[in-house]
Amino acid sequence: MRGGRLAALVIIALLSLSLAYQAGLHLREIDEVRYRWGWATARWINSQSLEYLREESIEGFVFSNRASAAYIHTGPAITHRYIECPEELVSRLSHEVESSGKDVYVLWFDGVEPTRCPGRDYGVSDLLVFPELEPVALLDDGILLRYNDSPTGPADPYRLHRAEYESLTATEPVARSTFDVYRDGDNLVYAKEPCSKADTEAMFFLHVYPVDEADLAEDRRQWGFNNLDFRFGVSGRSFDGRCTTIATLPGYPIAHIRTGQYVAGEGRLWEERFPPAR
Repeated sequence: MRGGRLAALVIIALLSLSLAYQAGLHLREIDEVRYRWGWATARWINSQSLEYLREESIEGFVFSNRASAAYIHTGPAITHRYIECPEELVSRLSHEVESSGKDVYVLWFDGVEPTRCPGRDYGVSDLLVFPELEPVALLDDGILLRYNDSPTGPADPYRLHRAEYESLTATEPVARSTFDVYRDGDNLVYAKEPCSKADTEAMFFLHVYPVDEADLAEDRRQWGFNNLDFRFGVSGRSFDGRCTTIATLPGYPIAHIRTGQYVAGEGRLWEERFPPAR
């Protein structure tokens, strides 16, 4: 009898170890997916597009060129579908609407390298050419659109950019120069009209002087400011002879800001100094 109980306990122990081992493998697999593909990096954790999905009441299906990141960071409450090439979108979205009867959205991350569309990096403007896709929100790292199978007019690839530009420039800038500079929450928005390609090629310098120098990294304290220089880059948008680009400010209290553009070996093209808001 005692031997039978011992054997039963051994079997139970082995089964428990086996289940724990399998669970460990599953968790490790999840972690590998998250880290190997970068889903747990700051790029996705701080994504404004994913934050918008979490905070807004989006019901229906969301197609995305990075559906795995959207699923991991927003959870199963939203049904995600993977899409890579914009050419596939309209036919797939139409089919989804017909079969489900639910709203269908597209969350497109900008600056993400395609894997099934060789030779081209599709961006926001490639989606705005479809009249069936109505912009819901233009975000720092992408765009959210809603599918409408009965569009009211032809596609306007810059309709959302235009509306946001006009809304921005209706406010008072913190600095006026070659680029006017606006404060928008934690961001500085640089805007210019008219704007040429040459205006976007020069490097932007952004020097942020904190109230307390202890907020600076040790190697920056001798200079007294944080150097956040940047290029027009991914956050830059050009349309209708206008252009805008965005720089994010650090979270510590700021005494003043110095910004402008320069060309290496030639010097500064323009420069402005101003308090963080005025």
